Amino acid sequence: MTAAGPASASDVDWQILTSDSGRPGGIAQWSGPDTFRVCDNQADGLRAWGRATWGSGSSTTLQDANGAGTCTTGHTNSLKAGVPLTMEICLRDGPTGPLRYCVTKTGKA
Repeated sequence: MTAAGPASASDVDWQILTSDSGRPGGIAQWSGPDTFRVCDNQADGLRAWGRATWGSGSSTTLQDANGAGTCTTGHTNSLKAGVPLTMEICLRDGPTGPLRYCVTKTGKA
């Protein structure tokens, strides 16, 4: 996993945002066929947590604990275009804190 700045909208196939008020604190992004990214978007003391699930329950989970304005990127098996993909994005306090402001959406790889 590597840390990088948030991707621009043109770099991603689709994304979801946490449900906290004001500027969303977390962003999950899918860039097909195999890139899942979780970004911490706000200096609020919380970290972004995200999960991508596809196929018959395969999944990957990421946390971005690098601070506001950073992303953590992971790579999955290359998915064929059109495969159903579910992404979740939440915020949490520390590595094991309760998940908050969660949003889940399903789209296609």
